[in-house]
Amino acid sequence: MNAYRTAAKEALESATIVEQEDAYTIELLFSYDAMPTVMSTLKALQLRITEQQLELSCRIVCELPVSNEAGLNRLSGLEGVTLIQHGIKA
Repeated sequence: MNAYRTAAKEALESATIVEQEDAYTIELLFSYDAMPTVMSTLKALQLRITEQQLELSCRIVCELPVSNEAGLNRLSGLEGVTLIQHGIKA
């Protein structure tokens, strides 16, 4: 019992706390022709892509930090791109 307590204590003391900001789940719908613009914007904003379907009609789901209001405005301003905001992923 004492060995378990000691091991648990050491594990907790050496653990790293990772803080993660809340993020919007964003879905982008666009034609294949808009792909270069969309991909370069996603890369510039350093967004994490969680799903993608790249065909004649493309679909990308990504996570956008809640604090990145400028990024949301930039994505919503892309010509030929439909942006669907699905809510906040905690």
